[in-house]
Amino acid sequence: MRFVAKAHLRRHAALVGAVALSAGVVAGILPSLDAPASAAPRASAPVLLSINTASYPGVLGNSKKYSLYLLHDEAGGKLHCVGKCLQSWFPLYVAKGSHPSVGAGVKGKLGSVARKLSKTDTKYQLTYNSFPVYTFSGDTGPRQSNGEGIEFATGVYWYLLHSSATTAAATPVAVSGSSGGGW
Repeated sequence: MRFVAKAHLRRHAALVGAVALSAGVVAGILPSLDAPASAAPRASAPVLLSINTASYPGVLGNSKKYSLYLLHDEAGGKLHCVGKCLQSWFPLYVAKGSHPSVGAGVKGKLGSVARKLSKTDTKYQLTYNSFPVYTFSGDTGPRQSNGEGIEFATGVYWYLLHSSATTAAATPVAVSGSSGGGW
C-alpha cells in the first residue's frame, strides 16, 4: 500500500509541476519557444524563417510562421514599446548570449537587447539588424501581416522585417507614404 501511495504522490507531483510550468509559460513568466516570448531554440528546427504572407514575400517569421515586426524608431536597440504597448506587441525573448537557429533566406545580423521588466527581472529581446523583434496580437494565425504600417506615434510605424535584409536601413518593410526600407 505504501508503494502505491508513493507512486500516486510522484505522479501527482509531476502533474502539478507540469501545470505550474505551463502556467508560467502562459502567464509570460517563463519563455516559450513558439509563443511571442521565445526562449532558446531547439536544435532540430529553425526558429526564424523566411515566410510569405498574402501581401509580402520574404518576411521574417517565427517557427509557427507568425510574422515578426519592428518599431522603426527602435533602431540600435532603443526600446520605446513599453507599458500598454506590450499588451499588443510581444517581444521575442532569447536566453542571454544565445541566438535562435535560422532557416534558408534569413540573412540579417542577430543580437539582443536587455529589457528591464522590474528592478529584479531583466529579459533579453532578440534584435534583427539592430531592431528589437516583436509579434503582434492582431495576427491570429500564421502568415498574417495585420501589424504592417500601424502608427505607434506621430510618424512612428510598425513594420514587418525583411528576412533577407543585411542592414538596418533595408530591414523594415515600408507602407506607401512612410519612411521604411521599402519592399
